Amino acid sequence: MKRLIVRLALTLLGAGILALPVAAQSRRIDGGVASRTGFLFFWETHLDPAAPPLAQSFETAVLELGSGPIQRVMLDRAQKTYFGYGVSVERPPDGTFRVTFQPLAMSPELQRLLGSDPAEWKMLPPPRFPVPRTVRPSDVLELRLLTGSAWGQTLTDYVTVRPPEVRREGFRALEPTTPRFSFAPGPPRDFKRDDVELRLDRPSIFSAGRDGATFLEEVTGAVVWVYIPTRGRYLLSLTPRSGFSRAGDVRGSTLRFAVDGETISIASRDRIAPGGAAFNLYVRREPKWVPSYPHADRDVLTIGAD
Repeated sequence: MKRLIVRLALTLLGAGILALPVAAQSRRIDGGVASRTGFLFFWETHLDPAAPPLAQSFETAVLELGSGPIQRVMLDRAQKTYFGYGVSVERPPDGTFRVTFQPLAMSPELQRLLGSDPAEWKMLPPPRFPVPRTVRPSDVLELRLLTGSAWGQTLTDYVTVRPPEVRREGFRALEPTTPRFSFAPGPPRDFKRDDVELRLDRPSIFSAGRDGATFLEEVTGAVVWVYIPTRGRYLLSLTPRSGFSRAGDVRGSTLRFAVDGETISIASRDRIAPGGAAFNLYVRREPKWVPSYPHADRDVLTIGAD
């Protein structure tokens, strides 16, 4: 991640407030929740546009510092650079939340994340932080974290704060209750059949004659693709499309397909398709396709979404 320009912009995406338009080709690369007494802090990170993908050495983390600020950290272990922000949340008696963003500060948790010698790391210049904001549980904040000067990509956190869940009683207390937050940027439109998406959560990909490759991110889209060096690109869809043929199936958290004598399987950490049934998988192979974005490594297996 060289020559990065870091900037932070804040937009409140709530009832009656218009969101900044975001390209439909953004991709979710991370998300989670931090639990504190009195509130839950959710985030979801998007890369826009989705290609080229981030380096495998790039990762994000959330650090909870006891009663101190929650820290969101983005780092590139190959370049030994990092940046991020801290966030403090207060809960006034009127049911709203007071959210304050602040510079990232070195902490024992951050030192452990960076490794044995934090002095080898360079923290990129902090962005200009917005003034504290009062939000409701239904509001979503957009934080534009990073713009890459080479390709014009942006890295954005969408965050929201909600009250803690009501404690269940009896047998219902045994049910998994981990909450999840998801956000779809861009202007709304009517639902279409093609909106049925494949979701690969940190997938592992296996093909004949190659070691399995595991990715540390999530890829979601109506069409998901896999590039295999010397084999080209395979585009995958749950619905029939022009140029696609039925070539495999999706069963829970795994999918498998065979094209031109090559069998490829993918294992995800969670269900790949909505619903509990087995689904047909439609595939189109582009044997001559290779990554064409700057500095692309054509010898590395790659995934993406269109």
